[in-house]
Amino acid sequence: MVGPKFSRRAVTTVVGMTALIISGCGTKGAASGAAKWEKITDYSFTLELFQGKCGAETHGAWSITVKNDKATEAKPLNTPARKSQWPEGAPTLKELYSAAQGVKKDGAYDIARIHYENGPYGQRPTSFYILDRGKGGSEQCETYTNYQPSHKAN
Repeated sequence: MVGPKFSRRAVTTVVGMTALIISGCGTKGAASGAAKWEKITDYSFTLELFQGKCGAETHGAWSITVKNDKATEAKPLNTPARKSQWPEGAPTLKELYSAAQGVKKDGAYDIARIHYENGPYGQRPTSFYILDRGKGGSEQCETYTNYQPSHKAN
């Protein structure tokens, strides 16, 4: 992810990598069926993208507000975020998670890990990490923190 603009695909790739870095050596599997957090349509969360391992050089952090499963606001929280944009609009946590699952499933990266955390809204993804050791390889991470529903799921 170089440059001030992030495509949804680049964001998805970074999201997937964040989970792996935060997770350390292991990855916990997702519970079967939809978790409570997946049923919530109005929430906010913080997305931070890193070039390299989680906590490495940040490529932006945003507070994202979601209403009716659509991102309605993305507030930049640091200088890299203020200098970037999503031409297709900010992603929701559900979109990031779905993309991370796709990246992990396709097996194109040497490592692709999603880290989960159990909480009051079920087992929720907190990061995604990817590593490509090939020629011109890359390492990226994204974290999903400060998850706050606007109301509880049914």
